[in-house]
Amino acid sequence: MGEKSKRFYFTDNYFHTLDDRGRVSIPADFREILEKKAKGKVVLMMDGDKCIVVFPYDEWEKETGERIKPHLPSDPRVDQSEIDFRRWAMSSSKITEIDSHGRILLPLFLRQRVGINKEVAIIGGGFAFEIWDKEKWEKELNEIEKRRKNEKP
Repeated sequence: MGEKSKRFYFTDNYFHTLDDRGRVSIPADFREILEKKAKGKVVLMMDGDKCIVVFPYDEWEKETGERIKPHLPSDPRVDQSEIDFRRWAMSSSKITEIDSHGRILLPLFLRQRVGINKEVAIIGGGFAFEIWDKEKWEKELNEIEKRRKNEKP
């Protein structure tokens, strides 16, 4: 199986600090995957008001591309939910690249929308990873752990 078709997964979690320009260092093992998968090109996308999801460009294109095919809003073959998704996805996404120091710039509009301040948690999410405000992530993780304890075996 060739390198291009090999599947990579983002796992683990890391804590970093944004610099004054809103850049964050990407963990070395994540950078390695991004270089192999997408030559460092990524898409930043909001997950509601929770976090920024970082996709290797090719994964984002594969996962999202089918739903964002350009259609005119008046096209009768497209329902409103698809139009809404496309508008939301495109207006809340940013295509960018990792810089020569292994950082990505988190645009101010995305940081504000998801409440990212200075300290961040970078968590693996399979074929993408997430960047959370550290305090918000710790609260979310506590909620996840509570829900898991309440699940029946």
